[in-house]
Amino acid sequence: MTAGNIQNSDRSALPVVLILPHAPPILENQNKPEDSWRADLKSWKEYHESDWFKDQVIEPDLPHNGKSILVRWLKEVGEGKGWTCCVPLDGEGNRCIRPFGRPDRALAHVREHLDLKPFPCKGTCRTKGWYVRKFS
Repeated sequence: MTAGNIQNSDRSALPVVLILPHAPPILENQNKPEDSWRADLKSWKEYHESDWFKDQVIEPDLPHNGKSILVRWLKEVGEGKGWTCCVPLDGEGNRCIRPFGRPDRALAHVREHLDLKPFPCKGTCRTKGWYVRKFS
């Protein structure tokens, strides 16, 4: 059979390709909430050892979707309806739960938790430690 001669073939032998209109949902894991929190806190603290954090440059993107690796710490409330920060905080099981209407502002908030300042002020404001958030 050639690629152009499919009309006379047995269609049941063709592979079935499922095309999803959007990404599959993220499934909740079976871990206890306190175990997930401990693992998340450990991952969060590992960012401080990363070269991009030490150099205070923009964080890397995820290879599969091109979004910041910090989106892991944002929970989408509803498709396009908002985001909630879910950064693990010190204190057993505590997480930030601040809501945001825009993903760029939520991402800037996550950078504040991390104390990441990748956009230093190059002006003459002379305010030490101040930085410009990048809103896209």
